[in-house]
Amino acid sequence: MLEPEAHPEEAPVTIAEAAKEFLRRFQARVASGERSPRTLEHYRWALREYLLPAWGERGVESILPDDVVALSQSLRDQGRKPPTLRAVEATASRLFSFAVRRGYIQASPFAKLERGERARVRNDDRRVLSNDEARRLLEYADGLVVRTLIATLEVVP
Repeated sequence: MLEPEAHPEEAPVTIAEAAKEFLRRFQARVASGERSPRTLEHYRWALREYLLPAWGERGVESILPDDVVALSQSLRDQGRKPPTLRAVEATASRLFSFAVRRGYIQASPFAKLERGERARVRNDDRRVLSNDEARRLLEYADGLVVRTLIATLEVVP
């Protein structure tokens, strides 16, 4: 009876390697018009500024829910605001969903977070234009569609 051939264990995929493949595939979707170039830039920014410096050389499978919470807490300690935390977490969550789909890991560490462990952006954390700022923006807006969209923005009473 023949025994199965032994295969050397493959090296774990690092966060940096998974991110490179994730961005390459996302770029193709941008090129085909399925996704926005702005979203691609958003992902590149979060990866370059936060995720790769923190986890880039680590294996995808080594990142646990506690690592996600620790990174968010570290960013809070550095004075990062909730919108930044959410942007970084959203990018990481997409990257781990990609890693699950590609078979690099069985489950995303984000799937195991407890309620309230992800950053939230409260309404009072959002920047709203004052009436004067909205008027000045309208003055410089070019085109009817842009002016109409700006005119419908919520302003402070």
